[in-house]
Amino acid sequence: MSRRYRSGALAAGLVAAATLVAACDKPVPEVTVLSGSTTTRVQPNRYCFDAAGRQCRASDAVGTVRAQSNGTLLVDVPRTVADTHWLVTAYRRTASGKSSPLDGYGSPSVLSNRHSIRLPVPYGEGTYYISVVQLSGPRQVGQWTATVEVSS
Repeated sequence: MSRRYRSGALAAGLVAAATLVAACDKPVPEVTVLSGSTTTRVQPNRYCFDAAGRQCRASDAVGTVRAQSNGTLLVDVPRTVADTHWLVTAYRRTASGKSSPLDGYGSPSVLSNRHSIRLPVPYGEGTYYISVVQLSGPRQVGQWTATVEVSS
């Protein structure tokens, strides 16, 4: 193996490693949920820096939002999400762990070119979840999940 070839291979390897490390250092966007006068910043469960889904970061992060029964949540997304397509779903978990949708408490459709949406909080007490999903075509590139604890 020639000295020039080894130097070129080493340089290419260093560039690839630097790119991978740089992707790990990139900040991930946060979703903000406002309930009454309390603001909760939610980290993504999964976020991809590219539409192909090759440079992604995953986390077990789940935010907790405290809300008043029959109140309102304001879900605000950063520009990197607002400029694409996104939606909010609301659901409960059954005793067996399956998700059961809460119709009427998430976004009515996919949103784009919009930074925020107001969502109603169900009447009564209990816990449910909201999930903000960012889409790139048919691919999910970001997901943020928050537990909503409702009190009277």
